Amino acid sequence: SLDGGVTFTGSAAFGGTADCNYIAVAPSNTNIVLASKGSSLFKSIDNAATFTQLTGLQGSYIGGFAFHNTDPNKMWVCFSNYTDGAKVYYSSNGGSTWTNISGNLPNIPANTIAFQPGANNGVYVGMDAGVFYRDDVL
Repeated sequence: SLDGGVTFTGSAAFGGTADCNYIAVAPSNTNIVLASKGSSLFKSIDNAATFTQLTGLQGSYIGGFAFHNTDPNKMWVCFSNYTDGAKVYYSSNGGSTWTNISGNLPNIPANTIAFQPGANNGVYVGMDAGVFYRDDVL
């Protein structure tokens, strides 16, 4: 919607019959959109006209994702699962490759993730039992 939700325009379908769980638009480039279905992450670079599935992530259910506020190639994805050590992934190249940055997060679902502008790639991870923070310094 470009008019506050008065009217909507459909976007491209991105595989399968499952519901879209989450969607986010890069704040620094509104042509870049992420959307998820279960454990699959899709990316559009043409304002949701077409989507491509991103690979290289290992988790059973995407809990959320976040973009850097000025660099749309930097993105984080969290997983809401009980797979130890597979909670948060980071990409600096638009999702071409991913680095597991789960560190010492507990083995409980990571339900949401938020980027903190002005920090050194700081992100907050909301989990079933608390909120955790990390950045490039910590």
